[in-house]
Amino acid sequence: MRKRMVWAVMALLVFMLAGCGGSGDAKKSYNEGMKLFEQSRYEEAAGRLGEAVEKNPDKAEYYIAYGMALIEAGQFDDALIQFDKAMSGKENKIVRENNKRAFRGKGIAYYRQNDYKEAAKAFGEAAGIGELKGMDVDILYYKGEAEEKAGDYKSALETYSKLMDIKKPDGRIYGKKARMEYLLGDMEHAALDYDEAIRLDSDNYDAYFGKYFMLMDKSDSAGAEEVLNKALAIKTKTDEDYFNVARIHFFQGDYTSALAELTDSAAKGFTEALYYIGRIHESNGDYDQAVSCYEQYLDAGTDTQDASVYNQLGMCHMIREDYDKALEAFEQGIALNDSGVLKELRSNQIAAFEKLADFKNAFAKAREYVEAYPDDAAMKKELEFIRSRTGAAAEEAASKDKAEGGDSQDSEEGKDNQEAGGNSSASR
Repeated sequence: MRKRMVWAVMALLVFMLAGCGGSGDAKKSYNEGMKLFEQSRYEEAAGRLGEAVEKNPDKAEYYIAYGMALIEAGQFDDALIQFDKAMSGKENKIVRENNKRAFRGKGIAYYRQNDYKEAAKAFGEAAGIGELKGMDVDILYYKGEAEEKAGDYKSALETYSKLMDIKKPDGRIYGKKARMEYLLGDMEHAALDYDEAIRLDSDNYDAYFGKYFMLMDKSDSAGAEEVLNKALAIKTKTDEDYFNVARIHFFQGDYTSALAELTDSAAKGFTEALYYIGRIHESNGDYDQAVSCYEQYLDAGTDTQDASVYNQLGMCHMIREDYDKALEAFEQGIALNDSGVLKELRSNQIAAFEKLADFKNAFAKAREYVEAYPDDAAMKKELEFIRSRTGAAAEEAASKDKAEGGDSQDSEEGKDNQEAGGNSSASR
């Protein structure tokens, strides 16, 4: 399943809630920085807000605003520093409010760095502060998304369940909860929650698509087709509706209709349509056109950085025997740290190294892989094959001999870890 995640930073919430006090010069820089932020001139905004901090280093709100601007300017480490400066251990209402905003900011910065575990931790700290209850819905949405990206589906399910306790139930929350249940293998509850999502919001295409993929995973093609037909019955009103109809035709295998509709949607600004157009070209064996579509999609901006698309792009390059570009695509996908596709990307990365006859790097990555996925037996065999091509067995034996007389137990434990099982790519 491919699902595009769209994240709105919502930094203006911080600005609206923050106080505007301080010295006259600092306040002027602060106000100018906010105006620049609203104009999406983030680097300039960061410059002015940085001046506000220098002129009045005692105003926590200034640090938070500065940090949010730095996030949008792509300066995540610097943003984290500002959020830490905004925090205080004092116990009063204003401090707790600022701490909550700062933790939320840290969570967004970590998320944008693809460090989803630290993001979830920061959002959890923010949610645990009792002030500014109105922010909790936003924070918990962020937290659940981060936990899902980290592969912690159980925690994400708990987070979405908490959302249902504090927010009027809507289709979006039920759909997210259903997806976590599906990923955890609880198909029964997932089906019930997808149905509830559709009942609450009968025009929620994502809920239909979620249930469709779940039923396909259960090999219930008839039930899956029924879900798509129900989605087709939604009255189309907007360009987005027509884009979703194109997606339905794609899932149904009606590529003739889908291609025309997706091309129209792409022309209207629905960048995601390029992904599906690429898939159609790929299914027709036109890998050059598929590559072009995937690259256009990925080049469109921050919101289109999707690990599964990098994987798709890399596989097309593999088929085209352009292994350098394949490796580049797989590594760009790996950098996004999305647990849902990370294992496959890492396996394909190893395959690309092998195709390039770079057995040294293939061996190193295969060892890391089997340590991360010890139940994957196929990669264990692949690791032994790669070892035979690198002379690594002789090197390890020499290293072991040298270590004897030292901590031999540690050496044996390391060897055990290195030789745990793994999975080889289908491309090999």
